[in-house]
Amino acid sequence: MAKFKFSILLMILSKVAIAGEKNTSFVDVEFVSELSAETLSQLLPVTVMVNGNDAVTAWLDLRKSYKFIFKNKTQTTLELADALKTLPPARSLRFSCAKSELEFCQKYSQFNFGYDFETGKLTLIYDLKNSTLSTLESEPAAMLSQNLSYSESDAGIKYRSGQWNGKLTSGITENSVLETSLQYTLVDKAMVIDDFSWKYLLNDRASLVTFYREQGSSLLSKLGVRQVKGVAWDYSAQGAALGPLEVSPVVIDANSDGIFNIYDEYGSFVKTTPAVQGINRIELPQNIKGNFVRVDLVVVGEVRESFEFPIVRSGETGNAVRLEVGMAESHNNVSSQQSNKSTPFVQATSSTKNFTVGVSAVSEANQFAASATFRGFKHLQFGAESTFKNNLKQHDLFANYSNSFYNINYFINVAKSFSDNSKLTLSTGASRHLIGNARIDLYYNQSFSNYNGFIAGASSKQRYSKTVEYKMLSMKFSSRFQTNYGVFDYNVSASTDLEQEKRLGLSVSYRPTSRSKYFKPTAGIQFDKHKSYSFVSNEMRVSDSLRFTPEVRFTNSALTQYGTAISYMNENINTDTSFYKTTAGHDFYINATSNTFISRAGIKNSGDQKNVAYRFVNTHQSGVSQQSVNFNVNGDEKKMKNGDVLYDYSGDGKVSQIYSQTPGVSLNDKYNSGVVKPFRLYNVEYTHEADKLIVSGRVFDGLRPLAGVAVLNHVGKTTSDKNGYFSLQVSRVEPVITLSYQGYQCNLSNLNVPDGESEVYLNRIQCAI
Repeated sequence: MAKFKFSILLMILSKVAIAGEKNTSFVDVEFVSELSAETLSQLLPVTVMVNGNDAVTAWLDLRKSYKFIFKNKTQTTLELADALKTLPPARSLRFSCAKSELEFCQKYSQFNFGYDFETGKLTLIYDLKNSTLSTLESEPAAMLSQNLSYSESDAGIKYRSGQWNGKLTSGITENSVLETSLQYTLVDKAMVIDDFSWKYLLNDRASLVTFYREQGSSLLSKLGVRQVKGVAWDYSAQGAALGPLEVSPVVIDANSDGIFNIYDEYGSFVKTTPAVQGINRIELPQNIKGNFVRVDLVVVGEVRESFEFPIVRSGETGNAVRLEVGMAESHNNVSSQQSNKSTPFVQATSSTKNFTVGVSAVSEANQFAASATFRGFKHLQFGAESTFKNNLKQHDLFANYSNSFYNINYFINVAKSFSDNSKLTLSTGASRHLIGNARIDLYYNQSFSNYNGFIAGASSKQRYSKTVEYKMLSMKFSSRFQTNYGVFDYNVSASTDLEQEKRLGLSVSYRPTSRSKYFKPTAGIQFDKHKSYSFVSNEMRVSDSLRFTPEVRFTNSALTQYGTAISYMNENINTDTSFYKTTAGHDFYINATSNTFISRAGIKNSGDQKNVAYRFVNTHQSGVSQQSVNFNVNGDEKKMKNGDVLYDYSGDGKVSQIYSQTPGVSLNDKYNSGVVKPFRLYNVEYTHEADKLIVSGRVFDGLRPLAGVAVLNHVGKTTSDKNGYFSLQVSRVEPVITLSYQGYQCNLSNLNVPDGESEVYLNRIQCAI
């Protein structure tokens, strides 16, 4: 009975529609934000499919005229409305930009739709011209990165360390970029130009670089040269440069609270960070030089302990070559008296996916350095580095291995140096998840180092001699217990130096459930060596952009440290700052990093802004403070980070494809070089699946090959060529393809894919028109 009444209603409405043709010469369109329930009961729902997606809400109103009502006002629906208004009312509506002179059609390679009254479905298929992405005219774009790290401790004699670094990256033209790095040493109160370079891209693979660096590369630093200036030629295979290698963090078991000061192999200060009694995990910057890192634990103005670790770098380097020639200032290392002179140098590096080699030489006889690193095995990498200077020789050997066995993740890193600065470092560890949130970690660190040389400082050169001897075995058991009242974290730790020192600790922290933006506290206490260490912190989200986290620490119920962490982010700046002060010894430290878009130029549109998505790319700065990227697709704003997007290049140098990808994917070498280019794109996001098929076929209308047929799947879209051929990616999980021609769906196929097949060919697919 209900079906009969509905059929009668359709007949009445269709008569109204035909009657309406006498009074209305064209289809009417209206946009509304809200409709009453009574009004909705008098309208016919319309299913609007845009490029295969049910994305638009619409109704058909036949009460007084033939009128479409849309709820969402986007550029797509506005242009759809303009097209509808050119058509006379009918049960079936058809429109194609190929047969229209509407102005908006000029930016589309196809814009076709069809509406059928009987099905209540309106299907729109469109493609922007150059929808496979083409480069547009570039404008300058600039980014400033800053880092401040400073600490001081006063126990009668002040102990200071710290520096400020600033790096400005600016796109000068579409093919060139300028980089300037400044360094201010807070102890010496000296400002130097740490790095200056101008890069010009000859093509997608080769570039010329003019540069000046206060300190040379790791190999040149070992030869005792600095103030390096010259020219370089870079060449990389297309899509080969995968960005800087990742540097693994180091784990230190500290016997007390304090400050960690971090130095590279050449004695140059890197950064400072707080030290907490127990196990600490310290992140190292990607640009740290050398094969070893030294960490000093400073407590109440005294270097209480020193640690030495091998630097472990991981990742693929790609096929690339770099050749440098120029002049450098050579230093005599025989005494503290500086004996400097200018000398020519040459340096060459080459890398493949699994192998990296480098050679540096200065004009003086018997002065050169060489390195080689092999990453060809899945879990193992090893390398060697040799330096020959006058009668002095230094050889570094290093290796690291990581794997898993029965859900146990483990690693071992070892490095050995043969020279006056003899070193031996070993770091190993294993971890395993137990039941639920329980986890156990085991670490062993051992190092012996004897430094005897000079600090390669920016403003001075001083005799440096130090012996580091350290070993520690540490264990940590951790678990988390979640309740309706909050989260409890439990830790049990034990450590020993395998001789006299032995420690056993127990800690618990509690973070109560809170919906307040200003009150999200965390409190914890740790018992170790007959002492108790406790803390209280509170996270306050002042706004979506600004966050404060003040913290106080106690030892045996006495206040020992206080401070706060601050983070702020908007479309132009992203900054993280933390500063803390102790009550004993007047220890103080501050860390601050920021990335700032000085100019967001470089984004230029040749079409309508509301219908074009933009990508601002500058991958020079990465890490925790990486600036997110805004996307705008038909008014729908999205945010992604640089690592979430993958670019594929075609042979002519133009971008052929862009799509959402899993995090951690590096961008093309052109973007790693810092050149900023704008792009216009049709779409940037769809359901990403790693398990995909390649489906090819040919579309026919009877015996005639049919061109311009849209072939759709939720992970891909293409159009048949002039001979009817097509090829696209299709989801293996949902292998359904839809064929549409001029807004009319002419075929729907659910593919039968044999197990193990990754390519499917469909011989003849009919699309009757």
